[in-house]
Amino acid sequence: MNFNFAPAYQYRILWYFFAFALGCAIYFGISFEPNLYCILSIMCCFGVLFLWRRWYYIGLCFFVMFGVCVASIRTHMITTPMLSSPLWRQTISGFVVDHVSLPDRQIITLDRVWGKMPQIPNQVRLTLYDSDPMIATGDWVKVQAHLFPPGNMMTQRMFFQGIGATGKILRVFKIRSKSLSWIDKIRASMIDRIKAQLPYSSEQIAIPLVTGEQRVVSKQMYDIYRKAGIAHVLSVSGFHMALLAGFIFF
Repeated sequence: MNFNFAPAYQYRILWYFFAFALGCAIYFGISFEPNLYCILSIMCCFGVLFLWRRWYYIGLCFFVMFGVCVASIRTHMITTPMLSSPLWRQTISGFVVDHVSLPDRQIITLDRVWGKMPQIPNQVRLTLYDSDPMIATGDWVKVQAHLFPPGNMMTQRMFFQGIGATGKILRVFKIRSKSLSWIDKIRASMIDRIKAQLPYSSEQIAIPLVTGEQRVVSKQMYDIYRKAGIAHVLSVSGFHMALLAGFIFF
């Protein structure tokens, strides 16, 4: 199959999208921060050559540099303070903006975190290795926790999410729960209806799939799914099921 890049415009524009994505990947793959002004200068040179001479391969280089430039600008726009060293037994408080409940633990993300140490980030992700007390999104909590810098594999992802530290909750001092919204009341009524209609073994699966509430899954049931290699099914819930059902319906 012979492929001439220059005249095949309908294919060439797709290669430009690929070149842009390649530039973003190059930026996140290198181990140093490139100079933004140098990137802009090189991109402008490639752009002038491309418009002047219509060298299509130069256009590819332009979009690669454009991808590097956009990724660099996006990184410079984010100012997430990252914890540099562990902090032990810190008393902190904040609002729960994200909550994941598993049979043996709860993972929460705190925003507007307050603590005595000035280096504590504004957002932290904490793990409570207990299902009690029950914490919900929107609650204000005060806890004692060990705080750690994000791991090497998670640093970049958490940086763009605005999360500056991870941690382990040692003790929960206080929880100030928010009043239930109308959507939460509907969700609670659905859980009660499922419990009334299905046996216990079935409701442990139906409730997480329909409402996303995973705290009803017993440790024994979760271990069975985990050993079978299908524990992720319990996480494909709530919003994901609504998207699937809507797609199939329409």
